[in-house]
Amino acid sequence: MPPRVNVEASSFNSVGVPTPLGSLGMTFDEVKALSRQILLAVPHRSQEGISPGICINYGLWGPMGVKIFHVGDPNGGYIEVLRAGICRSFLDSCERFPELKYLVMIDNDESVDADCLIRLARHDLPIVSGIVCSASETKGIFACITVKTKTGAAYFPTLNSTKVMPAEGLVEVHQAGTGLLCIRKDVLETFKSMNEIPFYIPESTRRDGAATGDLSRSEDISFSDVCEKLGIKRYADLSVHAKHRKPLTLSWPLENIDATLRAEDWDVKPHDSEGG
Repeated sequence: MPPRVNVEASSFNSVGVPTPLGSLGMTFDEVKALSRQILLAVPHRSQEGISPGICINYGLWGPMGVKIFHVGDPNGGYIEVLRAGICRSFLDSCERFPELKYLVMIDNDESVDADCLIRLARHDLPIVSGIVCSASETKGIFACITVKTKTGAAYFPTLNSTKVMPAEGLVEVHQAGTGLLCIRKDVLETFKSMNEIPFYIPESTRRDGAATGDLSRSEDISFSDVCEKLGIKRYADLSVHAKHRKPLTLSWPLENIDATLRAEDWDVKPHDSEGG
């Protein structure tokens, strides 16, 4: 790696906040050259918008040459369709911008460091995930990757059991989450040449889900399964973390419920949001 350099004036974003680019061990010109090879996609449901923890970095990413596009989900939940469309749009963009080499997806409900795009892309590996955490009743807090143990079984690292994680390093993973993910161009070209749809959930999984009420495989797991079949390796950079913002529980406030008001007397105001 080139020697570490001091943060230049150009390494400040549009509001004067210093970024961590000076800690990458790359020259400013190297960072900028790599930035021009990245297309960033932020998938989101149209009504949700983009987290300020992502937008704050646009003042740096844009001038550095990163191409950015937001992809709203008009269907409200078909995320595998949205991600497949992002992949198709990326390959289309590569025809217009031959310098593009990496597609990075960051979910809209996260906060990330400004250097995360460079840290993922600089490995020049087929697929590199950052560390995004989620939570469930059974697992508690867990990282959205699976790692094979010595027995060959793949597990989600959990705070309950695994407890600690190295501060840095690259590990090969069995399944990579899509919340913070870098995909090299040739991976998607391979999918296309093999007539595979990236992130497509098989119809058999959907049929089973319709019977049980639960999808056994998400779009990111399905993507990793096809990569395994095609011999495409997946990795995670343990130094790249996102903060995952989960939505608040919303309900009509109890103090705004009137037990004396009859339903037939309820007056909905004309300037409320218009229905569809």
